[in-house]
Amino acid sequence: MTLPSPTLAPLAVLCALLFAAPAARAGTYDVYSCYAGADGFHNPSANASAWTGRDDPGGRFHAFDQCGASDNGFGVIALSGYQAPSGAFGEVSFTAPAGTQVVRLRLWRTAWSYGSGSGGTSQRNYLYTLADGKNQLGGDDFDGTEDVPYGRAGTTDTAYHGLIPANLLDVDWSNATPSRIAYQVGCRFDPGCPTGGPDGGFASGVKIYGAIVTMRDPSDPDLAVAGSGLLAAGTHSGKELVHVTWASDNSGIKRLAVYADDATSPVGVLDFERNGDKCAWWQPLPCQNVTDVDVQVDTRRVADGNHRFVVRAYDAAENVRAFISEPVTVKNGTDAKPDSFGTPVPARGPANGTTASDRAILTATFARNHRAALRVAFRRRPVVAGRLVDEAGAPIAGAQVTVAARPGASNGADAPLGAATTGADGRFRLALPARGPSRRLAISYVSHIGDAAPAATRELRLSVGAGVRLAPHPRHVRNGQAVTFAGSLLGRPVPAAGKLIDMQVKIGRRWHTFATARATGRHGRFHYRYRFTRTYGRVTYRFRALARADGAYPWATGASRTVSVRVN
Repeated sequence: MTLPSPTLAPLAVLCALLFAAPAARAGTYDVYSCYAGADGFHNPSANASAWTGRDDPGGRFHAFDQCGASDNGFGVIALSGYQAPSGAFGEVSFTAPAGTQVVRLRLWRTAWSYGSGSGGTSQRNYLYTLADGKNQLGGDDFDGTEDVPYGRAGTTDTAYHGLIPANLLDVDWSNATPSRIAYQVGCRFDPGCPTGGPDGGFASGVKIYGAIVTMRDPSDPDLAVAGSGLLAAGTHSGKELVHVTWASDNSGIKRLAVYADDATSPVGVLDFERNGDKCAWWQPLPCQNVTDVDVQVDTRRVADGNHRFVVRAYDAAENVRAFISEPVTVKNGTDAKPDSFGTPVPARGPANGTTASDRAILTATFARNHRAALRVAFRRRPVVAGRLVDEAGAPIAGAQVTVAARPGASNGADAPLGAATTGADGRFRLALPARGPSRRLAISYVSHIGDAAPAATRELRLSVGAGVRLAPHPRHVRNGQAVTFAGSLLGRPVPAAGKLIDMQVKIGRRWHTFATARATGRHGRFHYRYRFTRTYGRVTYRFRALARADGAYPWATGASRTVSVRVN
């Protein structure tokens, strides 16, 4: 069943998507549904399988799921053309797995209900947000005694798939911790409720564009570690392995980390958080248990001497179980033997950042749209923003992060564009030069100055519209006279064979190509002469020059500013 797409309302200025909302508190994890988390690893397929739909047995209310296929989301509608009896309802619900509770619900939704009458004489469907079968203060609680038009419970604006502040319903259940929550649409009046709206559409319903359910998991994981590898007797150097026999929890294992003594930064990490095969954050129990896995530890990050290594297992909610080893001897001095992988222990340059890490986690997007791809005009300066943290999620401050242009050819070298230094929170921003061509950007971090290979990289795609200059002469002519358009391409170099330019005029709301010119030479200049022969009265025409994308010119399609010519 295809639902009607709501009309897009003008989009207000948004600084960021609502996913910049605070992270789940300690002892909790988030379950993402529909378009919530679809821009990253949390829910890349816009999955809504954590919610269960219930249709009315009488066929008056229908639960649907169209996430990933359109902006309709998932939810419940009243099927047009019927009179629903009292007690009929449909719903979508989320049930907390055993050992967990719901503490918070965030829904980006639009909900509506139309009917007739008021008070006890109403014939209109209700819209309820329920926790363990009861209405909850702070949720949608429309009892059907009055209309709920579009805009009262969310809007018809589907910008960012509807994930905008105006559509957000945020309910905190931290004091109630229900085990089941639901959004229910139904009829509670004896005369019944119509299911068809005044415009012939659905009389009531809810479309949920995205949902984040915050779950509390109070239990700690279980952990067993073998006394082999790094934890075996003897002297150790270079890279060694810590063998985890098993680690388990009801919400699964998100991360294994090894620390030296009471250090706060790990020397070895096995992180499953971004691995969709290990942690599916669109499921109520997101992560898997692990058996017989090895964590690689770089002992060069530990001073020579005796140490107790601490192995920690973190579940999906960041609950932790620790194992403390017997004293282990580490020696990485000048007379140290090669590590257990057979490679010498080299000297390294200065650390890059306060808690420099070979397993750092680097995130980077364009500041304008918070995505990995961006299209900008020729003169606009794109800004790259991101954050650098270590394996445990602690910020790496004072680190240099570089940005380079990555060539299309695989054997080409990256061309440096600039560098930024991370702040105390690990965040950085860098404005790139304007007027450059479309290109891929490599954002990189090395844990030690002089390292040949980066510890973390991210790639962004920047598409830059071609810059075109256009001027008519003269700007005022009479019918029968001609005007000369002169222009040039602003991006260099211009292909040796030249670049075709579409000359366009605006008719109504659309641009129409009426001629083609060729930009040539080092400065990419072009000319076109046009004579007006069929203009009667006084008319102002609007023209532009358009450079279309092609393989020989590394800019995206771009147009000049609109210029006007008045013809008497």
